[in-house]
Amino acid sequence: MLVKRFADTGVRVGWNENFRVLGANTACRWEVLFNGAPCANPGPITFDKYQGGTTINHDPASVFGTCFGLPVGPVFMTFRVGPSPGFGVTDCFTGWQGVSSIEV
Repeated sequence: MLVKRFADTGVRVGWNENFRVLGANTACRWEVLFNGAPCANPGPITFDKYQGGTTINHDPASVFGTCFGLPVGPVFMTFRVGPSPGFGVTDCFTGWQGVSSIEV
């Protein structure tokens, strides 16, 4: 949780992680949520990873974005993972033999 003090500011997020998609010809989406909802202004902060072959891989990546229009007061940040639009349910993994890093 963070406390936003001014209405005319944005919240900048940086997320460093190991992401993995298990399966062939599938994809996963990771998304940062603010108070349980995607960022509306300028839009969702997401990361999509596509897996074309059958190899299981863990890839480090960074996701950055700024969200505007959040209310003054407590802002609860959570993360959601699931299939990317247009793809079926698959195994999406976050973290593997490393340290996650989130900066707000």
